[in-house]
Amino acid sequence: LLLGMPTGEFRAFLGVQAASIGDVDQALRFARNTNATAMKQVAVALLKYMVVSSQISHRRLRLARDLLVNCVTHESCTTTMDQDVTLLKQVALLCSIHDHTTDQSDARDELFQTYLPWRIYEHWYREAAVTLKSSVLPLAMTYAMSQQHATTESIALSAKQLISYLVDVQAPQLALSVLLSAPVIPDDAIEVPYLFVLFIDDRRDHKAIQDVVPLLLDATSLDLYCALEFTRQYNIPDSVPCLLYVKALLLTSTDYKSQIVGVLEDVHEHELIPLLLSVLPKLSGTDYDRLLFVFNLLQKSAYTEQDEVQNRVQVLHFLQHYTPQLCFHAIMSDPWSVLASQLTATTGQLVSLCTPLDIDADEMYMRLIKNMIQGDPSSLSFDSFRGILSKFSQVDHKITTAEWLSKKIPRSSFAISAVQFALDMSQQPSHPKTQRLQQTLVQLQTTECWNAMSQEFDGAALPEPQDSPKKLIELVYFKYGQQAWTTQTSVVHDAALKIATLNDADLATIQHEIRWKWLSARHTKPPTQQTVWNYLTDDDEDARLGRLLYISWTGDPNVLHELVKYACDPVPRAGLTYRVKYRALQIVQQIADTFQLETETLIPDSMAVPLSELKQSCRLLVMFEELQHPHSLASFVKSDKESLVRGLWREHYHDPAVVILISELMVSYAIANDSLWHRVLQQMVSLAMFPTLFHLLRPLIRQFPSVDLKPFFEQTIRWPLQHMDKGIVPANVECILEEIVFLIQQCPFIQSLNVVDIVQLLHTMSTQFEMFSQYAVQSAFGIPQVAARTALLCHLCDTNHAYVVPIFEYLANLSPLDVVDADFFASYIVSHPQAQQTLVQSVGGQRYCEWIARRPDTSAMDHALAFLYVFFKGFILTGACLNDDVVVAGWNTADSTTRTT
Repeated sequence: LLLGMPTGEFRAFLGVQAASIGDVDQALRFARNTNATAMKQVAVALLKYMVVSSQISHRRLRLARDLLVNCVTHESCTTTMDQDVTLLKQVALLCSIHDHTTDQSDARDELFQTYLPWRIYEHWYREAAVTLKSSVLPLAMTYAMSQQHATTESIALSAKQLISYLVDVQAPQLALSVLLSAPVIPDDAIEVPYLFVLFIDDRRDHKAIQDVVPLLLDATSLDLYCALEFTRQYNIPDSVPCLLYVKALLLTSTDYKSQIVGVLEDVHEHELIPLLLSVLPKLSGTDYDRLLFVFNLLQKSAYTEQDEVQNRVQVLHFLQHYTPQLCFHAIMSDPWSVLASQLTATTGQLVSLCTPLDIDADEMYMRLIKNMIQGDPSSLSFDSFRGILSKFSQVDHKITTAEWLSKKIPRSSFAISAVQFALDMSQQPSHPKTQRLQQTLVQLQTTECWNAMSQEFDGAALPEPQDSPKKLIELVYFKYGQQAWTTQTSVVHDAALKIATLNDADLATIQHEIRWKWLSARHTKPPTQQTVWNYLTDDDEDARLGRLLYISWTGDPNVLHELVKYACDPVPRAGLTYRVKYRALQIVQQIADTFQLETETLIPDSMAVPLSELKQSCRLLVMFEELQHPHSLASFVKSDKESLVRGLWREHYHDPAVVILISELMVSYAIANDSLWHRVLQQMVSLAMFPTLFHLLRPLIRQFPSVDLKPFFEQTIRWPLQHMDKGIVPANVECILEEIVFLIQQCPFIQSLNVVDIVQLLHTMSTQFEMFSQYAVQSAFGIPQVAARTALLCHLCDTNHAYVVPIFEYLANLSPLDVVDADFFASYIVSHPQAQQTLVQSVGGQRYCEWIARRPDTSAMDHALAFLYVFFKGFILTGACLNDDVVVAGWNTADSTTRTT
C-alpha cells in the first residue's frame, strides 16, 4: 500500500525480483497466485538470471517451463499467443539439452539403478545415449534468449554456434531440434546435421549416399574416379558409381562412345539391362545414333527380347536416311500418328517400315488414298489411284478399296473407272464379287447416260434405280419423250440405245412393248368440268401423244406400218379399242406431215380411204365406243352418215353426249340439213351446252351459212365472258378472245349484233386482265356503222386514255389504212392532248410520229410537233442541270422520233 500498488501487482513484483537473483523458492511463493502476465515475467527473469550468472539448474529450468505452460493455458493471458508459444518452445529445448548433460545423465542412471530393476527410455535410444558437457548450456541459453529481442542475424549466429557444437559432439537429433525451433532456418545450417546423420553415423543411409553420386558426377563433370573415391569411403560397390556413370554418359555426354569403353566391364549385365531400358525413353527421339548405340548394347547382352530389339534397330536405320526427321518414340508407341502425315509421294519408302513396325502395307496404301481424297476431290481422276491400288498385296483389298473410292467420289466418270478396275481385278481369279460388280458398273454407266441426257432438258437426277432395263427405258421416254419431240432431238433415243446396249437388251422390242402399253392405256377424262376456256383440252392425252410420237419416230418405216395395222385390224383383239386406233393414226398422220412422208402406201388395200378420213372415222368411233354404241370400222366408213345421225337423234336426243356426237358427225361429214341443225342447236341451248355451241360457231359460219344462228349467237359469245374460270392458262385466254373477235368480224348478221354490249363487257373485265382492252378495241372495230364505231372508240378513250395505244396499233396494222378511221383518230388526238401524251410516251410513240408525218397537213401534226418540242425541251433542260452526259443520252433516246418528225 505504501508503494501505491495493488496486492496482486506487488506480489508479482516481488516474484520477479526473486527470480532475477535466482531465488526459486521466493519466486514460486510470490508468483503462485498472480496472473498469466506475472508468470511470464517471472519465467523470463529466471532465464535472464541463468544467462547472466551462467548458473543453470534443473529446478530453475523446470520452474520456468511450468510457469510458461500455465501462462499459455491460463484464461487471464493477455499477451500474444505466438510469442508465448515460441518462448515455451525455447525453454523446452533448454530442458531437453540440459537433460542430456553428463550430470543429469549420471543422476538419472543412478536413480534408475537404485529404484528400478529395468528402464524404459523416454526418447529414442540414440538420443538417450547422447551425453553433453555443461559447457553447452550457456550456448543454449544465449540462443534461447536471443529469440526474444535479438535480430534475425543474431539469431542465426547463435543458432549456428549451438548447432556446430551439437554436431561436433555427435548429437544430430538435438541439432535438428534446434533448427526446428528457430523462426528462420538458414539454408547452409540444415546441411550440417543432415549430412552428419546420413554419412557420419554408424547407421548411415546407403541409399541416400548413392543418390548423391549422380550429383557428384554432375558437379565434377563426370569424374568417375572422384565418385569411386567417394563411394569406397562408405563401402559401396564400384558397380554402383559405374552404373550411374554409364547412365550419365548416355543421357548427357556427346563423347559417350569413347568414355564408356572399359566401364561396362565393371557393371553386371543384370544391372546394365534395366539401366539401358530405363534410359531409352529419356533419350531424344531424333538422336538416332545414341539410340542405336543403346540397342546395340542390348543386342550384345543377354536381353531376351532380341527380335524386338532387331525391329527397332531396323526402324532407326531407316530414320537415319529419311527426311524429315521423325520421332522414334512416337513411331514405336503409335505409328500412324506420325506416319499418317507422311503418306504422300514418299509412301514407297515408308513401306519398308511395315515389317519392323508390324503394320500392314495395304493399310498404309489405304491411308494414303484417304489422305488424297481429303478436301476437294473434284479435280482427281482415277488414274491417280490406279498405281497405288496395283501395289496392294491382296486382290480383296484392291477390290474393296476401289469400290470404296467409287462411293466416296460419286462423280460418274470416276466411279465407273473405279468399279471397272475392281471388276478387272475380280475377273482374274474368278472372284465371288464379280457378278455384283458387273451390276454396279452397269448401274453407274446407266446413271451416267441418264445424267448426260437430262442435262439437255431439266438436269434432273435419276429418280431411283430400276429393276429392269425396260422400266428404265420407259422412264426415259416418259419423262423426256414429249420435250424431245418438240425440239426434234435424238438425245433420248441415243440414251435409250445406250441403256439397252449396257443391259444386253433389244431396244426395238422394248420400244414396241412400251408403244403398245401407252397406246392401250385407259383414257381418263379430265377431272374438271368442261367449259369454254378448257373445252376439249386434255393435258394427259396431249402428253401421252407427244411421248408416243417420239417413241414412234425411230427412222424405221415398219413402225408406221405397225401403227396403221393396229388401226385397220378388223379382228377384235383384247385392248385394241378405237381409242388405240385413233391414237395410232394420229401418230402416223403427224409424223407423215412433219417429215413429208407419203401415206398412201401405208393404207392396206382393204381400206380404200385416205388416212385423214380413216383417222376421222376412228375419232368418231371413239365417241361411239364411249357411249357403248359399237360399230365396225369398215361398216362405219361405208355407212350413210345422215341416216346414222337421224337414227341417233330419234333415240337419244335428250342425251348431251349423243348431241355432241351428232354435231361432230354433221360437221365432219358436212350434213347440211337446216331443220336437223335447227333442232340440234335448239337442244343444245335448252341443255345449256354453250361450250359446245361456242366451238361450233366457226364451222357453222364457214360450212353452213344457211343455218340460222341469230337466236343464240350473241348469248354464246357472251357466255365465256360471263363464266370466267379461275386459274386459266394465259394461252387459252388469248385463244378464246381471238375466237370472239373472229366470230364478231365473221358474223353474217353483224348489223343486228349488239357489239357494244360485248365491248363493254370486255372493257369491264380489262380492269382485272389488261389484255382484254386490246380485244375490246378489236371487237369495236367490227361495228360496220362508222358513227357507232367512232362513238364507241371515243367512249373507251374517254374512260381510259390508255386505249389510244391499242387503237393506234390496230389502225397501223391495217393495210391500207382506213382513211375514215385515221381522220377520226387524228381528230381525237388533237382534241385530247393527254391522250396524245400517252401515245407518244408509249412503245408505239415513234411509229405514231412517223405515221402522222406522212399524213396531209393537218392540225394533228402541229400538235404533235408542239408537244414533242415542249416535252424534249423540258427533258433536255432537266438533263443539262444534272449532267452533260444525261443531255446526250436524252437526245440519243429521242433522236429517231425527233428526226422523223
